[in-house]
Amino acid sequence: MAFGWVDAFSERGRGFLEIGNWSSASGVSRAPRPIANRPSRLFGCVPYSFAYPFLRPFLARPVMATYNALKFSLGRRARESVGCDAGGYCFPLAYAVPEHNELFPGRGVFEAQLAVPEKDAFRFAREVLALGRSLGLESWLCAIKRLRPDDFLVSFNTDGYSISVEVPARARGQKGFAEGFRRLIDLTRQMGGQVNLSKEDQLLTSEDVRAMYAGAAQLVTLKHRIDPNSLFESDQYRRLFAPLQ
Repeated sequence: MAFGWVDAFSERGRGFLEIGNWSSASGVSRAPRPIANRPSRLFGCVPYSFAYPFLRPFLARPVMATYNALKFSLGRRARESVGCDAGGYCFPLAYAVPEHNELFPGRGVFEAQLAVPEKDAFRFAREVLALGRSLGLESWLCAIKRLRPDDFLVSFNTDGYSISVEVPARARGQKGFAEGFRRLIDLTRQMGGQVNLSKEDQLLTSEDVRAMYAGAAQLVTLKHRIDPNSLFESDQYRRLFAPLQ
């Protein structure tokens, strides 16, 4: 398993790659640590619920730009192998900073994950990062992942790469936010990619879904056959899929 971390604040596009292999050491469990067992104290001593109110004033773009630069600098020096469970490796923020949404008053963190085929991935990532910097909406935590296709009707997995964009949800009220993310969605569509439906936060339309997911209409037909009285459906389904009938 591998993923790339990117400093979205840097115009040089710097970052590093983390590669994980299943451990063969005796006594090492491959099972992810239950998320309920995450640390409850900052640095092992201060309860997060007590620390978060004091940390919130420091959560601003200049501070996060400095943090990303420091992370890159330290990452260049830390090349040794370390052991961790699968959950902590795949979801480092969720395990390292429990309930990190509580750090951000209001609606927490807005996250979008966009994927395009391999042939366009490099150009796509550059355009996503450049657009974020031009709008002052740099991703505070930016990760690039390699995806593999599967045969599900509506699947985010493709033979390409995804890039994650995370900003405080309060940025949705910032000038240029809606237009900027609309440009990202349109760019994703033009390159034959997809937006992760579990992270779209009401930014997509049914036409976006039709264009991005070839099996969406078939899924709606199948669902209508099995559930003609619409007993099992979410608000997202009504908004994005029901109009495809």
